Amino acid sequence: METLTQNKKCTSCQSENIIEGTIKGRLYFLPSKMFGGGYNMQSYVCLDCGNLCYYLNDTDLEDLKAFTKKRE
Repeated sequence: METLTQNKKCTSCQSENIIEGTIKGRLYFLPSKMFGGGYNMQSYVCLDCGNLCYYLNDTDLEDLKAFTKKRE
């Protein structure tokens, strides 16, 4: 998995005390009306509240931003 270049926070309690992990199997984010393979999601668990959260890596996020701008 690609390492993060930005600080990520728990989507529930906003803690930065999260660790990266793996969900067995593959999960993909497919934006509405998008054709193609989608984006791999990175999974994290918060060590403070136990919330499991997902993020796109920075490269995929920039690609998704560019894709949505083209569609406007």
